[in-house]
Amino acid sequence: MRRKYKILPLFMFIVISACSVLCITGCSSKNVSCPDDAEYCVINSDMLKQKGKYYFVDSEGNSVGDSCSIRMQDLSVYDIGEDNIVLTGSRKNNAMIFKRGSSEVKQDFFFLNEPKYTGVSAVKTRGDTVLGLMNGGVLNDTYIDVLVLQSLDGEVLRQSDIEIYARDILDNGSEAVIVGHYYDREKEKHFLAEIVKYDFDNPEQYGQYKYGEHYSEFVRIIPYGEYYLCIAKNLYSKSNTIAIINKNTFELEDEIVFSDDLGRIKEKDGRIYVLGLKGLYEVNIEERDYTRRLKFDDYADSYSAVAVSYFLDDKCYAFLRHGKVANGDINEYGYMLKIDMDTFEVESRTPITSDKRTTLEIAFVLPASYMRENE
Repeated sequence: MRRKYKILPLFMFIVISACSVLCITGCSSKNVSCPDDAEYCVINSDMLKQKGKYYFVDSEGNSVGDSCSIRMQDLSVYDIGEDNIVLTGSRKNNAMIFKRGSSEVKQDFFFLNEPKYTGVSAVKTRGDTVLGLMNGGVLNDTYIDVLVLQSLDGEVLRQSDIEIYARDILDNGSEAVIVGHYYDREKEKHFLAEIVKYDFDNPEQYGQYKYGEHYSEFVRIIPYGEYYLCIAKNLYSKSNTIAIINKNTFELEDEIVFSDDLGRIKEKDGRIYVLGLKGLYEVNIEERDYTRRLKFDDYADSYSAVAVSYFLDDKCYAFLRHGKVANGDINEYGYMLKIDMDTFEVESRTPITSDKRTTLEIAFVLPASYMRENE
């Protein structure tokens, strides 16, 4: 018996030492430096478990530099800001925050400082703060989200219940315009489009505007002159419409219907651009018309879907994802397109890959240049 008790502490010491070495080898500081030859940072997370990692690939899709394991789940909700990029999930409220010009990644940010709380339906970077709408659930036949304004240091500055399931936020400083849908048990289609105007000075007196006769949901919003332009899902849940809404009255004035599912919308130099599943479009709001400037199928080897798309600076990015294809020691998942918004030319087409042990179930792809100083 005495020998047994002597062996146990030694065994525990060996296990603890081995775990420490593995942690140091994997990612001791929770950050890895951005290699000079890196083209993209690939962030991977699991849908159901809190696990994942981020790593870098070069212009040929080869892994470069070190990788970092992260405890993240379902990183499917994101906002691209000038100074910060925030990634979070609709199942868990864990978030990653990337600061422009820095390899330091904030991985321990939780809304309301509570990792066990529910996920986030919409998020917006706001200088040194982050604005998020947390999933609240149905209460008395009404869907409730929790608006949370929180500093990057974790201080909770605002917490308000709002009757909406949010999908996007337009931050006007003193007020926020939130789009999403509301719950109506009496209608055949229970979830219907809604806009909430939230005044930070009068948080209990927010305005609600419902569009259930026209759309099932609003998924994106931007300002344009005297209008708000919203990507809307029709009553059959197809995101093929830009709704044109009066800023003052919130009345639906008109719409533009596309032959594509739309994902992201941006105003640049007085013009409107939209990224869809099939391509990049330039939209003429005055004439209620659009022109496809780029066809994604021309840059895919096989059938592919747009897994991630966004506008950043004067470029737009689209991850054209296909099924997993084994290629030697790596798996290929598709291509990241970098598109010049002035010429509509594809500047680069980069393979997105992973090692054999990593499955890109949910992935976000970020230009490595965002993380470097003076770029």
